[in-house]
Amino acid sequence: MFVLEYLVEPIEDIKFESFPGYYLRGLFFNTLKKYDEKLALRIHESQSIAPYSIKIFQKVDTGELLRNHIKARQQVKFSFTILDENLFDLLKEPLMVNSSFRIAGKLMNVREVNVQKKSFSDILSNSKPLKEKFAIDFLTPTSFRLPLTTCCKHCHVYKRLKARIQTKDKETAELLAMINNRRGIIYPLPDIKLAFYNIVRLIKRFEVLSFNSDEFNSWLDVESVVISGFENGIKTLRYYEHKTSNKFFIGFIGKVNYYVRNNTEDKSRIANALLSYAELTNVGPNRTAGFGSIRLLN
Repeated sequence: MFVLEYLVEPIEDIKFESFPGYYLRGLFFNTLKKYDEKLALRIHESQSIAPYSIKIFQKVDTGELLRNHIKARQQVKFSFTILDENLFDLLKEPLMVNSSFRIAGKLMNVREVNVQKKSFSDILSNSKPLKEKFAIDFLTPTSFRLPLTTCCKHCHVYKRLKARIQTKDKETAELLAMINNRRGIIYPLPDIKLAFYNIVRLIKRFEVLSFNSDEFNSWLDVESVVISGFENGIKTLRYYEHKTSNKFFIGFIGKVNYYVRNNTEDKSRIANALLSYAELTNVGPNRTAGFGSIRLLN
């Protein structure tokens, strides 16, 4: 994984009509199109896990996210995270040579580009167990996709379903059809298990997973990590991709507190590493537009 962080400065004020991550995703693809239009189209139309994520604009001095407006001559930063090393090799030149670009029709000068190489195995090797009480600050709207079944492998319904799939009888077919109705459902609530499932899936796609995911899921299945509260509440936001479009994304923001009920050292250390990884990649759907950005407060 490679993180390209840009330090930029707009020539004039910029006001966003929608979420700024949409503009940055447009910049990413416009840059890629100039280099390889077929590759840009292939990535854009792919139904598989996206090989990149975006962090939206934030102030350099305070880290405050800028969702609506950037002042002229204000120093801000944003980043592209490229998860596929082969893709980075293809993109590093076009993504790093620009001395300026346009966002919302306004010119921005690039002052500096920094590149960091990260991997989950390195993060895990340096990870400590989660504290018994920790929090996650969901900085940009975040959602999760519900799995087809919420059953864990200990559930007798899950076991029966798995065993009977092979028979393809009418009852099983009807059950599978009913379960398939869950596919793609967006769940805008801070379910920590859904977050971990998403992060593990992301790592499996682009790296070698250096722990037993079945054992980790079994640890999650017995509610080893639970929500302990959100004293300031969470807020649900909806962003339309275009002013005239009906296409939108919905997610929550806010600080959520969690409690580790079963603080097994090795599993807790893995959980900490997964959340640290997600700080770089974002979590949930629409990472490519800057949604799902989190900060771990451990």
